[in-house]
Amino acid sequence: DSKKDINLTIFFIKVAGEVFLRVPESNEKIRFGLKGRRNTVDVSIIINAKGNEMTYLTLRDVPNKTFEQIYDEFHAKSEKLKKGQDEDYSKTRRFLRLIPSL
Repeated sequence: DSKKDINLTIFFIKVAGEVFLRVPESNEKIRFGLKGRRNTVDVSIIINAKGNEMTYLTLRDVPNKTFEQIYDEFHAKSEKLKKGQDEDYSKTRRFLRLIPSL
């Protein structure tokens, strides 16, 4: 097993998850004008996807994961996005192509 490079991106994903856990009001959502707490502590990161398009990936339940687990999940998801193999991203792209640009 090769040593994983826990870089600043991975470090800050973990830190953001810990902040959201310890400061619950930072992990709230507003829907239809109503504020409420989220059930999980997830962190989303903007990355370059296939064709240099910007998108995001979400890591779920970050505070309960180790740095190594975050590293593995981040790299697996980002590689799928960069190769155009993420099914959710592909569905979203198909839908967005139907919307006329301004």
